Amino acid sequence: MTSCILKDRSKYDQLSSDYLLMKSIVCKCCADSQYLQKYKDALKADICSNRKLSRIKRSEELLLLMETRNLLSMIKIDLFIKLEPLIGDMEFAKLLGNYEVMLKENFGSIRRFYLEDLRRRDRRTLLEKEIEHIKLGEAYAAGDLKPRDHLHSESTNPTPTAFSERRKEIYNLLINEIGRDWNTLGRHLQLSSATLFEIEERCGKDVKARIHDILEEAERDQVDEQHFVDLLGTALISTRRRDLKRKIDKLLS
Repeated sequence: MTSCILKDRSKYDQLSSDYLLMKSIVCKCCADSQYLQKYKDALKADICSNRKLSRIKRSEELLLLMETRNLLSMIKIDLFIKLEPLIGDMEFAKLLGNYEVMLKENFGSIRRFYLEDLRRRDRRTLLEKEIEHIKLGEAYAAGDLKPRDHLHSESTNPTPTAFSERRKEIYNLLINEIGRDWNTLGRHLQLSSATLFEIEERCGKDVKARIHDILEEAERDQVDEQHFVDLLGTALISTRRRDLKRKIDKLLS
């Protein structure tokens, strides 16, 4: 059993190295702006955001956008396959072919190691948040910051009761309006990459179900409704959906 696990881990490590190498080749091959534009044109239907694509000036930014939207990862290489004819690099084509075969033959174990690495990284992020909370607690004790209850009393945001009454309407509004920005909203709602990946796996191609699940997951992570309302408003602004924030504010006013 141990030898099998070690063998699977070595395959995962090999794929990790090959994935980084493929990214490096893509960056090298589309360093020219003319080639970069061809890649952007080829990915329009997948990314569905001409505004974001127009802002990309370097190949690294294009790869980051694909990974951020969970369109490209170690276990999701469809976009590399789509770009391969445009890249026209023999080394990349050979590497991609071998990668695809190994991934298909060992998908279960590779996916397990991939999710474990995501969770390990997310735990480090959570640890940083816990340290920040401890420091904030020390600041409260020293009198440098006001206790959370005082902040609530001074807040002009809607009350938790207002949110409870309008929760279903708010959920339906976001479910029908967010669309392909669900992953971006999820990240701004402080959900981990592993959580977002699991939601996508669970919901399949049902984008509305994904949006519902990220909202429930984010709300469950907050200490109370008011904190969720505050976080949701900030997340919508960061996702460039101020229009939805205004609609929610109107519902809660």
